[in-house]
Amino acid sequence: MRYFLLKQDPAYQAVAPAVLKWHHKIDVRRIQRMHAADFPEVQLLLIDGDGRIVFPDVIVFPFLLVSDMVRDVIRMYEPHTIFKKIVLLNRPGRQKALYYMPVLEQVTCLDPSSDISPDRRHIRHCVLQYPAIRDKGIFFIGNLNKQYTVLRLDAAESMFHRRAKGIGLDLVEVKEDMGDG
Repeated sequence: MRYFLLKQDPAYQAVAPAVLKWHHKIDVRRIQRMHAADFPEVQLLLIDGDGRIVFPDVIVFPFLLVSDMVRDVIRMYEPHTIFKKIVLLNRPGRQKALYYMPVLEQVTCLDPSSDISPDRRHIRHCVLQYPAIRDKGIFFIGNLNKQYTVLRLDAAESMFHRRAKGIGLDLVEVKEDMGDG
């Protein structure tokens, strides 16, 4: 099975909402199942942008936010996923949108042959260990200092079949055994 790193489609980067002052409201490192109760069920976040804001089905920065359609697809593949509602509001432009912050499983699955920056924030070459990710449709890579989301091919196809917009994918290498590189 093929797996992909989820990213923002470059065509949407200039027009997608930019979340403001989120650092004090959401600690990305705590978006984990064991901390899910620490987040309110609904959170309001302000966004920057002029009247040209486009609300894609996926926003990957500063943390993963998905539309209701993508939420429904995630539920198909990972039915035990917890979701928190995030309202994005642009006061000057009077634009708003409801998104969901999925609290996905964090899986320690990077192969030692992966190329990661010393601060563990950037993956230059991603290699996943298949035994660690077996049967997972969508998940966060564990033990990194930045949120990276991995999507299995069939989950990605389900999103595209529903005409999801704003989704970019980078194919990752998957090793069948858990060798040491």
